[in-house]
Amino acid sequence: MLGAQVGEYFENADLTRGWKVRFSGDEVAAVFGSAPPGSGRRSDLELRVEAELGEMCAEALTLFERGTDAIHGSIFEPGGKLLRPRLLLLSASAGEPDWGRARRAALAIELLHTGTLYHDDVVDRSAERRGQPAVHRRLGEPAAAFGGAHLLCLGNLLAAEFPDPVARWWGRAMLDVAEGQLRETEHAGSLDLSPAAYERIARRKTATLFELAARIGAYLAGRPPAEQDAFRRFGADLGVAFQLLDDLDDFATQPGVHRPPATDVRERIYTLPVLFACAREDAKGRRLRVLLRDDGRPLAAPALAEACRLLAETGAFAAAAERARWYLDRAHGSLVALPASAARDALAALTSNLQPPNPVLIGGQAP
Repeated sequence: MLGAQVGEYFENADLTRGWKVRFSGDEVAAVFGSAPPGSGRRSDLELRVEAELGEMCAEALTLFERGTDAIHGSIFEPGGKLLRPRLLLLSASAGEPDWGRARRAALAIELLHTGTLYHDDVVDRSAERRGQPAVHRRLGEPAAAFGGAHLLCLGNLLAAEFPDPVARWWGRAMLDVAEGQLRETEHAGSLDLSPAAYERIARRKTATLFELAARIGAYLAGRPPAEQDAFRRFGADLGVAFQLLDDLDDFATQPGVHRPPATDVRERIYTLPVLFACAREDAKGRRLRVLLRDDGRPLAAPALAEACRLLAETGAFAAAAERARWYLDRAHGSLVALPASAARDALAALTSNLQPPNPVLIGGQAP
């Protein structure tokens, strides 16, 4: 019943005015090639990147010693988006890289990213990850804590193969991600965090690895420093946009996705739409703050339904979508100064394919 109520509220919310807010399967692959999504055609660049990702996943499994494979064995099976390693390999294709080194760098970033997910799932009490029970649900919190640390160490070991400036960028990125996670933990359950402060946290916690992937890829491609910086800016803005779209995605029901809508709000995880609405000084903003005041328990179904209605009525979804659009536009702008190439076209397609003309499906029906 609650899912139907939430779907009804969001159908009237102009959630993203036609944005696609979930990456999975063929959709992810489609935006990385020159062929339009659904055309069935795959570009030479996409085929090359897919082959390199396959090699990367095979190499990853060789890193897991007997015993650790029980924890990590499924993380490179189908279901993961591999967006960050894809971004690195696409950026590297702007030149003539050593593909073996590019794969190692891509794998290092994916290991770092996945290690942070193990820890995130414990903090957020997430039941599933990539369609399977989260590690802490399957093996317990100690396994998730130490397993996540193990992946971080493996990522660092691979990153140590690279000289400056990559090693320096890597160290800075790890610190930024950790500080972003600490800031998020510091403000967990808070309704007083400003939308601008939330975006700064997203910039560190999420966008840092997008930035690092694009920057390392451009470096391995042998691009000059000015172009490397353009790739870096592109990755950073794309990463923030991805986080904001992911926030919106939590409020949409999707076929084949078992996670119920508004899970974050139910678990007292307050993202940009909530913070936009709670910053209002009118009656709806005040009522929302009363509903969402953290009492240490998951939000009850009636309160959740009312909160979702208020989020829709205050225009919070449209405001969050506009901020995501702003970051996507800025990411696209960073590509303009780059020389024409298949890599640049594929990265530009990534931003444009996040805004398809068809209405987003909410609750299985177009609004």
